[in-house]
Amino acid sequence: MPDLLNVPDRQEMLDRAAQIAPELEKWAQATNELRKLHPESFALIRDAGMFRMLQPRRLGGYELDLNTFNLVTRELAKACPSTAWVLGVSGAHTWILAMYPEACQDAIAAVDPETFIPGALTPQGRATPAEGGMRVSGQWQFASGVNHGAWAMFGASLASTTTERPTGVHFFVPRSDLTIVDTWHSMGLRGTGSNDVVLDDVFVPDHMILPDGQLFANGTEYAKRHETLGYSCIPIFTGLAFILTGPVIGIAETALGAFVERTLEWKDVFIRASKAHRVQIQVRLAQAQDEIRSAKARVAGVMELFDHLIAEGRRATTEERILAKWQICEAGEACKNAVDRLFVAAGSHSVFDDSVLQRAFRDLHVAKNHSFLDIDLAREMRGRVELGLDPGTPLF
Repeated sequence: MPDLLNVPDRQEMLDRAAQIAPELEKWAQATNELRKLHPESFALIRDAGMFRMLQPRRLGGYELDLNTFNLVTRELAKACPSTAWVLGVSGAHTWILAMYPEACQDAIAAVDPETFIPGALTPQGRATPAEGGMRVSGQWQFASGVNHGAWAMFGASLASTTTERPTGVHFFVPRSDLTIVDTWHSMGLRGTGSNDVVLDDVFVPDHMILPDGQLFANGTEYAKRHETLGYSCIPIFTGLAFILTGPVIGIAETALGAFVERTLEWKDVFIRASKAHRVQIQVRLAQAQDEIRSAKARVAGVMELFDHLIAEGRRATTEERILAKWQICEAGEACKNAVDRLFVAAGSHSVFDDSVLQRAFRDLHVAKNHSFLDIDLAREMRGRVELGLDPGTPLF
């Protein structure tokens, strides 16, 4: 357990992010070419303590809040979006680990003290009850960072159900039980290594498993045993979607900065006048700036909600969860719209592989396609609740 007097605060973690950003940026292209994190990039974020931000203090982690984690991944995404995305996804799983029995936490930390945990939470496999646990088979897509983890987390549906066994579970398995299928040939976020994973009749003991109803609905008894209340107060689906907005905003801010820098030195090829004087360019820039500011303001509102929940020691109401999920998804949509607007305004020079705008366009569209940032579903849920209906889905 760390000395609590030496646990870094938000500003220190942001300072660490700033210190390693130039090196991360240097390895960003190599990471994309490898289609997984470059070893140097992985070492940079590990050695900077980034994996410990959401790790329970009882395991040696910092047990910081999701708001700090969001801001740090936002900054790292400006240097290497793929690295920030992998950190976000693995950090989300470490955050969830704090909601599992201590025996599960200890088993993972004994093998990997950093608890870097890739995986895929969607229930793409099938689990069959067995004595002392269950047996799991299936193939999972989009397991970001899976090439680097000693453990991984997945979701599955139960092949048979009883009163004691609900329909869905989430569980942790060691790397030795995985078969990684090289499928990640993607448009963007190429360095995340989000490959498929196969489990073939793997036994998972009970202490590494939690039923979805317990994990996602009301929190777990284990989450309440830590120093901070963040684990037990913030609903998982809301927290997971919120985590993804860190890299998304960072990518959009990078695109905005690159566009301004390019425009200041950009001349029209026909009349040789600066394009900075063109009204269309000025208008698109202003619109993009407003969209990114809107995204940051929406996320700041969710941060404020999380702070209130932790201070009051309570779970979010259904209305608060719906509103937060909608704000998160609207923030992602605003960032996508801003980058699209800048990409078009930049003209033909934005299409080359060495263009920051081209990379931002690709990375942001892949990020925004994550199911937790589904804008149509978020708007539907908000509309249903405003009309007095149920949300229509548990994914909030």
